[in-house]
Amino acid sequence: MLRIKGASNILSRDISLGTNKFSDKKKNAFFQELSLLTVSKINMLESLVMISTQTKCKITRSIVQKLKDSLIKGSSLSESLESTGFFSLYDISSIRIGEETGLLEKVLQELASYYNDIIEQRKRIINSLTYPVVVLLIAILVVAFMLGFLVPMFSGIFKQFGKDLPGLTVIVINIAEWFSEHFLLISIILFIVFLLYKIFRDKELFRDYSSRIVLRIPFIGNLILKIYLARLCVFLELMTSAKIPLNKGFDLGKQMINFYPLEKILLNASEMIFTGNDLKTCFSESNILVKEQRFISLLAVGESTNRLNESFKRLKEIYQKEVKEISSVIGNLVEPFVIIFIGIFVGIILISMYLPMFQLGTSIST
Repeated sequence: MLRIKGASNILSRDISLGTNKFSDKKKNAFFQELSLLTVSKINMLESLVMISTQTKCKITRSIVQKLKDSLIKGSSLSESLESTGFFSLYDISSIRIGEETGLLEKVLQELASYYNDIIEQRKRIINSLTYPVVVLLIAILVVAFMLGFLVPMFSGIFKQFGKDLPGLTVIVINIAEWFSEHFLLISIILFIVFLLYKIFRDKELFRDYSSRIVLRIPFIGNLILKIYLARLCVFLELMTSAKIPLNKGFDLGKQMINFYPLEKILLNASEMIFTGNDLKTCFSESNILVKEQRFISLLAVGESTNRLNESFKRLKEIYQKEVKEISSVIGNLVEPFVIIFIGIFVGIILISMYLPMFQLGTSIST
């Protein structure tokens, strides 16, 4: 039976160390090199020595040294990875599956591919959103400057005229005054919200409701769902290739996917498999997956032909392709939307400041 020891400790170490110091890019290179050396029938200890001598990264060399020391003491590779504190639960669980099923070479290849996919997804999203985000940040600074300094300066001048101001100008001035008066309060509220998020983000209730909200966001929710479905298919392909009993595999998958709706699906599937239901029935019960007819259809085909690993491989490829397409569409949509929104907002402020000047010019000419 597969067991994950100290899961919460692993996750906490991965957050504090792995995320900041041993990046996905470094993990991709590590698993890729280890996979190539393992395929070449070089034993694990010699493979780690070769990686250590070839890499220029001090962090990788330090981690490899810890792995070598642990292996020399008689620990398995998965136990050695766990002892370093730099690898995620997904990494450790996958390697443990490979060790216990004799598919370590395949698992190392899948991990290298998994991190390569994550890097590529991140690049596409960053490339799509960098320009709109930069423009939005600049616009926020410009609007904050206008509301905090420019509008109050003009409002002081307008009050000297002793005339009634246009309604739009009054609204903008009131907003600027409210913003100036409550800036400290707004900052405190934002800081409290951030703290509450840090405290409750791992709580089941918060994860449940926050994931529901995220999935309802147009385009973004669909993109996030596809990303995690691709990850689910990677895990299910590995699990079926390794001939792991489904109920044990689902229990392991709950800890590896790290997305509450899919974790809940795997929990229900584990219970339903135990009572004799087939996979199609287990996954069809989900409100999320019932809308993914390709998932259910290919799952049914794979189950009826006893080729589930091929079905999950195909689904993984489909979802990865869709992630690329949706990322591109989001980038193309967000950019003009942000520019139009900023143009309208800044335009309203400028018009509100010029309207009193036009009125003053009209009154002088008459």
